[in-house]
Amino acid sequence: MLKFTNKHILTIIVSVVLLILLVLVGFYINKGKEETNQILLEEQHWFQDPMECADLQGQEQDVCYQSKAITEHDSSYCANIQTEDVFVSQDSCYNQLASLTRDKTICEKITRPEFKENCLELFNGENTD
Repeated sequence: MLKFTNKHILTIIVSVVLLILLVLVGFYINKGKEETNQILLEEQHWFQDPMECADLQGQEQDVCYQSKAITEHDSSYCANIQTEDVFVSQDSCYNQLASLTRDKTICEKITRPEFKENCLELFNGENTD
């Protein structure tokens, strides 16, 4: 029969406690990485291909389309925006894109007079011929 001394028992207890601590630390480190990866995936989701924007809803979808329009210099994304917010709308999207690309013809797509005036003011004094 094996005889365990107090030293052996203490060594076993310390080893078990250390093993449990290592497992817990590993669990929490891995959990933090999963949460960080999930946040990154959610942030990247907005800026992927147009079908990804279509998978979103409401304001998130509109922000996605406006971001795509600005990033890709493509006004066709603006037409997909449904919100009539001051910062996120078709008119706001066209206005920003016209300013960015210096393309006066984009201003013609704007329907709200205040946005159209603002857009056209960008080109006052310029020779666009």
